[in-house]
Amino acid sequence: MKKWAAGSAAFMLLLLSACGGSGESEAESEPPSTEPIEVAIHTDETVEAGKAVQVEAQVEQEGEAVEDANEVLFEIWREGEQETGEQIEGEHKSGGEYTLEYTFEESGTYFITAHVTARNMHSMPTEELEVE
Repeated sequence: MKKWAAGSAAFMLLLLSACGGSGESEAESEPPSTEPIEVAIHTDETVEAGKAVQVEAQVEQEGEAVEDANEVLFEIWREGEQETGEQIEGEHKSGGEYTLEYTFEESGTYFITAHVTARNMHSMPTEELEVE
């Protein structure tokens, strides 16, 4: 009879451990947010041709920095020359910042599109920039 009780206790322990949680914390088991990601493009106020400038995409969702974007590509082209533009991958810094150092070779009107894929969403805002 003791053998059965010990075996039964082991079976119950095995059953309880199998029925326990999956090891995920409560936060991990919450469904992902359906709020869209927000992307803002920033550069220096004055950009001079031939000088390096910092281009930044600030990525947020529900007011919180997005640190886990799958991809951040900056597409840069001169007005009227979109087909010859460049796509360059941004580097993740911190606080939802993804940056690129870029030198505009000639003065004129340029466009910067940040192609951001994060949390099963895609955003691609475009900013116009005057280079002196």
